[in-house]
Amino acid sequence: TPEKAKAEMEKLIKEKTGKGYVEVGGKAVKAAKPAAGKKTKVGDIGEGLSKAEKKAKAEKVLAMFAGGQWELARGILEAANDEPWLFEELLKGCKIEDGKIKHSIIFKKHFKSTYSYKRFHDYGNADMVILGVLLESPTKIKKLLKLDTNQVKSVQCNPGQESLGYFAHIHEEFSKIHDWHIEPEDDLFEIKSLSDSAAKFLSQRWDMESVGFDNLANLSDKAINYLCTACPEYLDLPALKSLSGAAAKSFVNLLERGAIRISLDGLESISDEAVKFLSKGCYYWEEDVFDIFDDGGDGLDIPKKLQKIVEEFKEKQPKKK
Repeated sequence: TPEKAKAEMEKLIKEKTGKGYVEVGGKAVKAAKPAAGKKTKVGDIGEGLSKAEKKAKAEKVLAMFAGGQWELARGILEAANDEPWLFEELLKGCKIEDGKIKHSIIFKKHFKSTYSYKRFHDYGNADMVILGVLLESPTKIKKLLKLDTNQVKSVQCNPGQESLGYFAHIHEEFSKIHDWHIEPEDDLFEIKSLSDSAAKFLSQRWDMESVGFDNLANLSDKAINYLCTACPEYLDLPALKSLSGAAAKSFVNLLERGAIRISLDGLESISDEAVKFLSKGCYYWEEDVFDIFDDGGDGLDIPKKLQKIVEEFKEKQPKKK
């Protein structure tokens, strides 16, 4: 598993560095022993490397991020407490101007985006990597490079399945940034699980009229509410198995706010509270009031066997005078 692989990697690194090895250009090289009577200070790891060797290691970390090895690259940064030079090398040339992150040449080299939309600049996930590096950076490095994250007002990113968890973590840590420009990768919509923090992150900005997650079978009420808050015109969750009262309320509210349709045709069970919300719910569209169930294409789409339960509940209710 990735966790066991990371543990083995850290164990091996510890064994090698304990014997005096340092990493140079991806190869383990025996370091010179300190002169007698002198002790190696904490923070000296890698200080004997040349500028070219430091740049090579920084590029190696960036290549991991750019290649989708998000957690592995993040683990290297977390373990680099004794290598402040690495953070300095990674962030050299980066700036924060007019509320936006300006990328260095090394970042532009690794993070050229495939997106061509004019509302996004051209460097993919570079913003998120820079924030991730800043998150792990020693305070003295941030001061040295004058990178104050409180000045960042907008961030761009293209989350996919492999990066979503890491991006959600960064979003939580930099919650004061309000303008998140999110353009999901296509593979994200095949994801099988979505945490509350990931759903909150995605809800910050949604630029698509319709959204569909084909494989999400279980979602918490909080995650459902975050997705509904994003308010796409069409929300498709065909694999969702059950519906609670709180989730049903979020869906009905979404319809009332103007969503055209919500598809939940994989439902197998509905709570009693959800039945109450669905049976009373209606929404307004072109000045006419529609029942939330509509075979014509507008409204809330759920399996007929569960729709029957709701209709039976409505029939049992006392009629208003």
